[in-house]
Amino acid sequence: MTTRAEIKERLERNRQLLSSGVTSSTVAGESVAFDLDRIAKQVAQDEATLGQRPKRARVFNVNMGGR
Repeated sequence: MTTRAEIKERLERNRQLLSSGVTSSTVAGESVAFDLDRIAKQVAQDEATLGQRPKRARVFNVNMGGR
């Protein structure tokens, strides 16, 4: 299981990556591509896990009873 410290480290790395806007990198002939949408979803999930972001609230209720 991932510890809170590991989640915090991953969250900080992902926030830095998102703020940089880099989508790919090449170092010593090795290329890496980043999916920023997926990383943003991971950041939101980690923030919710750590209690930094409230889970999504229900927007509306549907009443099918006609009242």
